Amino acid sequence: MLSSRKHFSSVKEVLKFTYPKLHKGKSWYVDSISKITERRKRASELVGNS
Repeated sequence: MLSSRKHFSSVKEVLKFTYPKLHKGKSWYVDSISKITERRKRASELVGNS
């Protein structure tokens, strides 16, 4: 039997979505994460550092 309660965590993540922005200058970069701690966490995941 299926549970009557549904988990909406994936919906919550979609609602937090922001479009990436390209910043041009001496160094180009793309951002879409507003909180600095979340940016650092994601950067570590992308670079492969723990």
